[in-house]
Amino acid sequence: MRNADFRALLDALGDLTPRQRDALVGALDRGDSEAVREVIMERYADGVRCPHCEADRVIRWGQTSGLPRWRCKECRRTFTPLTGTPVAHLRRRDRWADYGESLRRGETLAEAVERCGIHINTAHRWRHRFLQGAADSQARLAGIAEADETFLLRSAKGQPEVLQQWGRPARKRGGMARVAGRSHQERIGVWIARDRSGGT
Repeated sequence: MRNADFRALLDALGDLTPRQRDALVGALDRGDSEAVREVIMERYADGVRCPHCEADRVIRWGQTSGLPRWRCKECRRTFTPLTGTPVAHLRRRDRWADYGESLRRGETLAEAVERCGIHINTAHRWRHRFLQGAADSQARLAGIAEADETFLLRSAKGQPEVLQQWGRPARKRGGMARVAGRSHQERIGVWIARDRSGGT
């Protein structure tokens, strides 16, 4: 792997420092795939920033759960590419693609469990994490946009003291409001904006 494959690898990695290039050549000569991987990960750590303090002075700090780990020289904390994201600390990453497809299809939790082969508690936890990630990514509208409000039935699930204060019994899933029109006890107003290209 010292000729065409080696040049292709160098081109894919971009500019390497002399020390990184020497380390890569030596690792390839020895056939040490782990050392090659270390050089590659160190090369890609150049643009990594610490999610805790936003500093760019980071160094490789091994790996955890199959993910590269870095350590910040400023705050001395370690992190992975998933640190600070809604999916941090979630396991079974090999099933995430299937679960994302389940969300895209609008399947129920039971259908997601059957598709991914996971426990229903895991499916419920993943749904909240994945939807949180979607909510955190703010869509930008462009061009002509229209906005309006819609009203959703207010839920007081798990808050019996609130229901007692409002003077109404618990409502079945779905159901209808007791009074028509706007009511802070019955409905919550949500603003929705959409542009001509479909961004919402």
